Amino acid sequence: MKSIDHVSYVLLGTIVAAAGFLLGNAIFYKAMWQLVAAPVVGGILGLVSAAWVLRDMKLPFTATLGDVKACQADKNA
Repeated sequence: MKSIDHVSYVLLGTIVAAAGFLLGNAIFYKAMWQLVAAPVVGGILGLVSAAWVLRDMKLPFTATLGDVKACQADKNA
């Protein structure tokens, strides 16, 4: 079984952002198109945010959650 440390950081950021936007719009939506657009917009913003964080950490776009943890541990040491 794969550890969560092997999951792509960008993929995780995209999924979490899309799910958050979908949940928020599921609670407060006024039109059905919002439920379709919310995960798309959230996914795009999550992708951009995750890529920005990886760039600031000088990690490649394909970095995993384990790579991010190791980079943060090195900065704190």
